[in-house]
Amino acid sequence: MEYFDTMKKFCEKLKIDFTVEMYEKFNIYMETLIEYNKKFNLTAINDRDKIISRHFLDSILILNYKIKHNTKLCDVGSGAGFPGIPIKIIRDDLSVDLIESTTKKVIFLYKIIRVLDLKNIKAIDSRVEDLSRDKDFREKYDYVLSRAMARLNKLLELSFPLVKINGKYIALKGLKAKEELEEATKAIKILGGNSEKIINIPEFNSNLIVINKLFKTPDFYPREYRIVDKKSL
Repeated sequence: MEYFDTMKKFCEKLKIDFTVEMYEKFNIYMETLIEYNKKFNLTAINDRDKIISRHFLDSILILNYKIKHNTKLCDVGSGAGFPGIPIKIIRDDLSVDLIESTTKKVIFLYKIIRVLDLKNIKAIDSRVEDLSRDKDFREKYDYVLSRAMARLNKLLELSFPLVKINGKYIALKGLKAKEELEEATKAIKILGGNSEKIINIPEFNSNLIVINKLFKTPDFYPREYRIVDKKSL
């Protein structure tokens, strides 16, 4: 398929060898997703080319930021595994946690991890704000990733506490990334971070917002979701 060729070229640009094994894993992932989607409605996208372009390729755009080897990351609101599983397929050295609160999606994540025989990756059935308050997860990750989802200022309060000091928060956003970053300036400061950069990816109309974790997030955060949703930082 042409989009697999696009993925291969993208990996070559990043000096990553897109192997036959990677291609086979992505193909199995796609077919398994389509089959499960018939019963559980995991994603609105069923077309194979669109799954590759809007889910697989979109996920690995995050690798435009050079994530260090053998580090630990979590994917916030993973859904059917995006961006965490495509990144894990490309970068097997990474340890990955997939955070998802919808049970039917978590069941699919368990299934696809097993089918693809992926190691050092697990699905966690939980709301992200609950994990952010849990001492076993709070400030334990080198990288926390989010793709689309809510506005950045809300996302940060719910999930920035998961980032360890000197770690990074990476949000994949669209054309309004600069606007969202400006809106989140107060939240970033309160939560212990500062913005590092916006990486523009013009050929995909996408941007990566990268935020450093400088200080420990105050224990007060995150607040309850209903409060964050009603009155964000």
